[in-house]
Amino acid sequence: MLLWLFPGCMSRKHYQQKDYSFYAKDFTLDNSALLQTDGVYISEQTDQHREVQKDKKLYKFYPGGQVNMIINDQNELNTTADYSNAFNRSNDRTLLAKRGTLFEGYYRMAGDRIVLQLMNQPLRQFYYVYAFLKDNQMVVVRSTHEGKGKMEDQYFNSAYQEVYHFEKASGAVFTSPNW
Repeated sequence: MLLWLFPGCMSRKHYQQKDYSFYAKDFTLDNSALLQTDGVYISEQTDQHREVQKDKKLYKFYPGGQVNMIINDQNELNTTADYSNAFNRSNDRTLLAKRGTLFEGYYRMAGDRIVLQLMNQPLRQFYYVYAFLKDNQMVVVRSTHEGKGKMEDQYFNSAYQEVYHFEKASGAVFTSPNW
């Protein structure tokens, strides 16, 4: 009887391309775009962070419109080879059956603005990361479930800043994502 009342507890939806409104089959990143896809964006401590940041986040953007984020919570990722190995593992669907990820999605851009559409699996809800691109950096100004990823000024106006610097991954090979 309880299984009938709570079917959502027993099933876990795997979100697919068609579930993401940002997915575009023919997406191509413009050659003049500020976003760089030949490396990773790594979080750095800024003056606004009062506590020492223990876990660094790494974002990898792909030319096909996908984005993946890994949390370096064990501080084991230190070289470009480490980064590519970690992201390549996260793209392996055979490993996905053994672990879920909350951190893969798609992005949209307009000039120096970028919005990431990601899924919060436990809440089964999309959320959006709003950021600016400049000088080999991505500056996140808001992360929210509101706005549905619209490029409106109200979602980019914020005193909050989470800074990511770009590190080119020379010689590293990143597997194209298959989501």
